Amino acid sequence: MKFFSLSKTRYKAVICLVLIAALLLTCACGKKEKETVKELKVGTENITGNFNPFYAEKEGDKAVVSQIFPSLQVKSANNKFINRCGSISYEYVEGEKVKYTVTIRNDIYFSDGTNATIDDLLFWYYFISDATYDGVYKDFYLNDIEGIKEYYYDSQNYQSDIQRFNGNKKLISEYIKENYADGISVSEISGIKRVDNYTCTILFNSRNINAVSEINAFLVSRLFYGKDYVKGSADKVKEITSSAMGCGKYFLSSFGKGEAELLTNKFCYGDLPAFRKVTFIDLAAKKKDPVESAKSGYVDIVGVTADNKTVTSLNGDKIKYVTAAEDCYCSIFFNSRSLDTEVRKMLQSACDVYSVIESEYGGNYTKVFMPLSVRFEESPDVDEAYYSQLLTAPLLSQYIKTLSAYYAGDKQDLEYKILEKFGENIQQYGVKLNITVTDAKDLNAAIKNGKAQVWIGYTDDGDTCDKYEYYHTGGSMNFTGLSDAGVDDLTERVRKATGFSDKKDLMQQLMKAVMETAVEMPLFQQRMLIIYNTSIFDQNCVNLMTSYDTIYSCISELY
Repeated sequence: MKFFSLSKTRYKAVICLVLIAALLLTCACGKKEKETVKELKVGTENITGNFNPFYAEKEGDKAVVSQIFPSLQVKSANNKFINRCGSISYEYVEGEKVKYTVTIRNDIYFSDGTNATIDDLLFWYYFISDATYDGVYKDFYLNDIEGIKEYYYDSQNYQSDIQRFNGNKKLISEYIKENYADGISVSEISGIKRVDNYTCTILFNSRNINAVSEINAFLVSRLFYGKDYVKGSADKVKEITSSAMGCGKYFLSSFGKGEAELLTNKFCYGDLPAFRKVTFIDLAAKKKDPVESAKSGYVDIVGVTADNKTVTSLNGDKIKYVTAAEDCYCSIFFNSRSLDTEVRKMLQSACDVYSVIESEYGGNYTKVFMPLSVRFEESPDVDEAYYSQLLTAPLLSQYIKTLSAYYAGDKQDLEYKILEKFGENIQQYGVKLNITVTDAKDLNAAIKNGKAQVWIGYTDDGDTCDKYEYYHTGGSMNFTGLSDAGVDDLTERVRKATGFSDKKDLMQQLMKAVMETAVEMPLFQQRMLIIYNTSIFDQNCVNLMTSYDTIYSCISELY
């Protein structure tokens, strides 16, 4: 049993309990009187005790953080934003510029009883724009917000200054350090304006499909986290890990021995949740099997990868499950640094590996024939392979005799078996596949230097249908080294698209263009089993099954 699909998270943060809200997000069912006081035990992993909302990286820590620090909006499974603690609207101004208006509710209170205001949200934006901040949102300054780079570099003349460094990161770092050391010159981000106690505006200089996701921030207490902070001293905030001050439905009561206990925040907005105590349990740390933990009642709900063995074992009155699509998919990748386009196309035509996948997952997966964005309607609906095996594969041996494949994992993993099957396929055309098992660090090095001609991995869906980072020449996750003018143009146009029809048309063009480059052969999208205890949840609630992003968005609504 691979707990929470750990083996497949090579290039993405591990997502535990993904899409459990497909089971439970609408569980409130219009119910205002939540008369039963109960405890909810949630199975997760990697709870390290870092509950700082700016720095929490492990999934268990982030699960806890999400209950203490609500975001302005939550996302449904198809990525539609729903207001929770605030709203975000926009208008076009001055050509390509877009002004976003962010409003928070006036009935939000932190667990110490103080009212949350727009200043707390502004503190979030300013802190993650500080060059000394090195947490998970450290790239926020790259957004095209008016004045944000001047603030980040602490110089109104940063553009001309850094040009002379020719991209040398060390020199740029020293430049920033000197700017901060000699006194703060830029104390405001000109594009972020406070309007009143509950409203601010954010001006983007250009259209960006990711903008709403970028500014959909957590509400944190500036008085608690910012009491010793001034620009240039992010370490003062980073030190705050084991205590937390948020305005969510819950507050942190205790942490220890792989468990984080949360209790109801009596100052929370709206109704008190039915589960007055929520305990997150790190099953990996406790060496507990997630399925058996659910069966025994050790946890009330947990998510695991759907496979034949697990599905067969989950038949009973007290334990039930539903399935939900994971927000990632598996592909075989081809390195453009060491394989030319025609060879890559031939190799793709030999990628029929589904017999191996079916032996592991049965019917608990979906075939994928184009790079996809699993939560977005803009993605093309394709039901057949892009390349025909009979068309090109027999020509392989005229171009190559051996092929090097890399995998970061174990030989027992399904991914390794898929590569073996791929090797059998090309062997019949006179090409030998050599598979190297390594770790993620060495895999990345082998990809960059071209030694890894082929590898297998998973692509995270992300927050929008924008695929710039994966396929643009300058994309941060463009591991295949793809550089194609047509693809670059389409990724840039998708980012600026406004209407649904425009995005859908551009995405169809983009995915076809990517397949023509033959750097990625999508294979399958897995499914999750969301296992739950029927004695804990109201079955009317369970049967609604409305799809939302994660359980983190809906724990306070369960009953």
